[in-house]
Parts: sequence; C-alpha cells; structure tokens
Amino acid sequence: LGSDGVLKVGGGGVPRLFDMDEKLISKSEEAMWDLLETSLIVNGMCCSNEVSTVRSCLMRLPGVEKVEVNLPLRLAYVNHNPKVTAPAQLASALNQAGIEARVKLEVLDEGAQTYFELPKWHITLGFLCWAISFLCHIPWEPLSYLVYLNYAAIALIGPGIAYRAYKSLFNWPPRLDINCLMLLAGIGAERIGDLSEGATVVVLFGLSSWLEHIATSSVRKAIKAIVDLKPDIGIRSDTKESIPANDIPIGMLLDLGPGNRVPVDGVLTKGSVMVDTSMLTGESVPDRVCEGEKVSGGTLIVDGSAQMEATRVAGGSAVAKL
Repeated sequence: LGSDGVLKVGGGGVPRLFDMDEKLISKSEEAMWDLLETSLIVNGMCCSNEVSTVRSCLMRLPGVEKVEVNLPLRLAYVNHNPKVTAPAQLASALNQAGIEARVKLEVLDEGAQTYFELPKWHITLGFLCWAISFLCHIPWEPLSYLVYLNYAAIALIGPGIAYRAYKSLFNWPPRLDINCLMLLAGIGAERIGDLSEGATVVVLFGLSSWLEHIATSSVRKAIKAIVDLKPDIGIRSDTKESIPANDIPIGMLLDLGPGNRVPVDGVLTKGSVMVDTSMLTGESVPDRVCEGEKVSGGTLIVDGSAQMEATRVAGGSAVAKL
C-alpha cells in the first residue's frame, strides 16, 4: 500500500498477474505454431475396428495433439510437435503395432497411385495349389496325393496371416482382429483332420484382402476425381486479379469465362453462361444459367461470360460438402 493510499501490484519482485497470463499465452501460441500436420498412408488399416487402434497408438506418443483417420483413403492426419516426435516415429509406432504405415510424400504419392494390381505372387501360387488339390476328389481317376497341395497353399499364405495375428495379440493394446480369427479357424480345421477346409479358409481370406484393396482403390479414385473438381482460384471483377478460392468472401463479385471453373457457390448478376454440371449431377447436357440464377462451385463454364456474386465461402460449396 503506497503513501497515497493506492494498492500497488508488482513490487518486491512479485510477478504481476497479467504478466503471468501474457507468458502463458505466449507459450501456448509458441506451442501452437510449432505443430506440424503429417499425413500417414496406413495400408494396414482394413476395417473400422482398426481406426480406434490407429488413433490410440498415435495419441500415446509425446507431442501429438490431434489425430484424424480417413478409413476409405487409408490416411491418418496427425498434428504433432516435430521437435518432440518426428514424422518417421509416427509411422514406426504403427508398424510396431502390426499396422503397416508410412509417411506420405506429396510429390511421389500423388502420381504413383494405382487403382488395380494383381494379387501378390504367394497368394496367386497358393490359390493355384488349392484349386488343383480339388482334383483329388475325381472318382474315376484317383489322385489322392494331390490333397497335399493344401499344405503348400497354407504354407504360402498362412505365414502372413499368422504374423499379423501375432502383432495384434502381442502389441499394446492387444486386440483380437480378423487375422486372429482366421488363424484359429485354419488351425481348427487342420486339427480335426479336414485339411481342405483349412486351406479353403486361408486361401479365401488371402483373396478377400486383395479384393478389398481393389474395392477401396476404386473409392479412392472416385474421391480423387471429386477433389480435382475443387477450383483453386477466382477472378475479381473490380481488379481482374486472381484470388485463391479459400479467400473469397461472401458478396465478392467474380468474373466467369469459358474454360473456368466456378470458384464458389453464387448467383449470376450479369450475363449468361453454359455450365457443365455432369460431375455433380450426372447430367451430360450443359445447362443455360442466366442472370439471377444460381451456379455451384466446381462446375465448368463451357460457353459465355458472366459476373457472379459469391453467396458461400469455399468451405460451404457443393464440392466441399461432397
């Protein structure tokens, strides 16, 4: 208390409260700016049950703040502090848990995606051995020795299933996934003396993994086609300058011309255009859009020129919702 009767704070080396708050805020802002978003390609994630496993494995690592998992694309987006946990350590943690993963490299991975591939050699060879083994059941030509080809089929495909089952059971947190169940089914069939049934379980499960890969690849192809619809820029009507689509506010006037994609959802304020909406609606014939009518972001201007007013930001456009 000063001589003038006013309470003075901060004397005697005691830190003032708002100084402490400023330090805390500056530290939190510094930590926020240190965060890096790393994309991981998680090829070992095959079902929804493994989504929680991927998330829990990554969230246990120091420096990890947020994890988002996209099952159809087999991607995991991780916000983390690279000074504490490097991107390679994120992938290593999943690999140690028996879930195949690697860091996504934008330059290499965009052009290297394939949407169809043949099954691996051991699955193909195992399938052939299993199929030929059925000749042992031909009644008029006894070929009973072919039944032993089932052992070859199991030996070719089974180790991969057994390895993934081992990783599932003996890594924390332990989980009983489909690999464990298929391994138990195969062992059980062999123990009761039905070798053909055991080989059938193993071979069909190996083939199903390949078919699942083909199915999810087609989904990735469809999603990539939709993502490619999203326009990058728009052209301002007043300055004729390009502006990133994400920076276009509601109410901004934009110019549209042939060959341009509509940057955001809006309404035509001047002119008329022919718009190709096939990727959004499936309609192959372009639509005529006149003044006062709506246009959707991502659609293609085929003919004509016009001026539009943005009615939604890029995040709320039709393509963004898809």
